[in-house]
Amino acid sequence: TETTPTLSEFRGDDGKWRYYCFVCPDCKGDAYSFVQHFENCGFKDAQKIVDGESNPVINGQYKRIKEELTTNGQWHSHPAVGQPDSFAIKGLGDPTGKWEYRDASGQTLGFVCRYVKPDGTKTYRPWTYGRYGEIAAPLEWKAQTWTKPRPLYGLDRLAGNSDAKVLIVEGEKTADAAQVLFDGMVVMTWPGGAGAGWHVDWTPLKGRHIILCPDADAPGMAGMETVAGFLLAINCTVQLIDSSDMPKGWDLADAEGWTGDQAVAWARERLKVVVSKELEAKKAKELKEAMEKKTEGDAIAAAEALEADAPAGDTQALPPPPNPPD
Repeated sequence: TETTPTLSEFRGDDGKWRYYCFVCPDCKGDAYSFVQHFENCGFKDAQKIVDGESNPVINGQYKRIKEELTTNGQWHSHPAVGQPDSFAIKGLGDPTGKWEYRDASGQTLGFVCRYVKPDGTKTYRPWTYGRYGEIAAPLEWKAQTWTKPRPLYGLDRLAGNSDAKVLIVEGEKTADAAQVLFDGMVVMTWPGGAGAGWHVDWTPLKGRHIILCPDADAPGMAGMETVAGFLLAINCTVQLIDSSDMPKGWDLADAEGWTGDQAVAWARERLKVVVSKELEAKKAKELKEAMEKKTEGDAIAAAEALEADAPAGDTQALPPPPNPPD
């Protein structure tokens, strides 16, 4: 029995899968040269075979051959099986914190881990289960982020509480701490930090009542403004807890010693309804048209109707979100 493999397949620096035969020095290259060698054909015929245009047997048995053999190396995450044998990363060691992402059915989608750099600062790395290319490489665990759009943290909690209000915070540690304080709500967050809201699938929250609690700093507020824009676009009722009077960088994970009642009272004092400038402009236009109606009674009735539709309490109007980053 042969114990030393004579044919190796590997992913090159350009992300494409290649092969090399240790017995036949000329037997090496990419998918096209592989087919040329073993089918004894020219490049054009090899291209047809790889692209699935030539051989009906190949078409039937090996679908999407081009994707299998010429993957561009992009990482595709999948629902997970188990978890990595080790979360250790070279230069960072083992994580000092770990949070599991699950889908609505409770299946593992991946993890976010916190590490400490040699200089003592914290850094975070997602771990997902997937492969390079759609169907080429074997499925495995890697310290890679999710395929966009990325999942929310707390989808399993959300699925079991269809009528509960949703509190969104920044960071998994803060989400877990806030869930203890606000046990009547579903507390969620997203991966990647304040600037990564663009890359998240917000649709599971469609139509829900959402309360946002930003970290007490400028990046935290800017991140929540981006999130609010996405939520308003999917018909959510959005409120914001104004945390600007708290110490810089403060979040609900810092609320040590608070009771649930204290947390609720603190939040209620700071709640504002969030609306978009586009919505406010539309209402102003409708009011103007109402005031131009022929009779005073019609104008009053229309204005009262618009007033009834307006959100109660303090409001904060958000500008349209900027264009997403490249």
